[in-house]
Amino acid sequence: MAPFPDSIHALAWAREIVTRDDVLYVDTETTGVRFGQDDVIDIGIVDHLGNIVMDQLVRPLVAVPADAEAIHGISNRQVQAAPTLNQVWPDVKSLLDGKVLVSYNCSFDSGMLEYAARRRQLDPVVSNRWDCAMEAFAAWNGESSHWRPGWKWINLETASRMLGIDPPTHRAVADALVCLEIVQELSRR
Repeated sequence: MAPFPDSIHALAWAREIVTRDDVLYVDTETTGVRFGQDDVIDIGIVDHLGNIVMDQLVRPLVAVPADAEAIHGISNRQVQAAPTLNQVWPDVKSLLDGKVLVSYNCSFDSGMLEYAARRRQLDPVVSNRWDCAMEAFAAWNGESSHWRPGWKWINLETASRMLGIDPPTHRAVADALVCLEIVQELSRR
């Protein structure tokens, strides 16, 4: 989805999204932020009602560095006994295929899942579309970016605080739930 041109479009999107029953909120935690090098270690998927449909640690192909662990709290020891992405991918794919997927920074979450699948030669997720709650929040907030065209991106923690929502814990399912809450709150504005 293209960035939102203004707050009116962002709020209209949020109002439409909360009425759909084919929407899933998706978040990942990773070993880092480099596409093709870092790996997915936690997948959280929540439905439009806030029901948790997946809360899954994943054993990565690369180690979890200390700086990433400091953010999300997931250690190498925790993922050591977790299933591999190859093992959980059939469930991930069956949940996400054909759905409208919403993430807070969908280019990151969709990209990390895409690269993780590709490096393992797994069939890609074929969603209806990916929408970005971060872009919607940025348009609603209305602060111009000094670094790129469009609106200034606001991180999930700051956005949640600005809307009076408890901040995320940086585990995938918790962040997916906060993303849902942000979209719900935008839909009421």
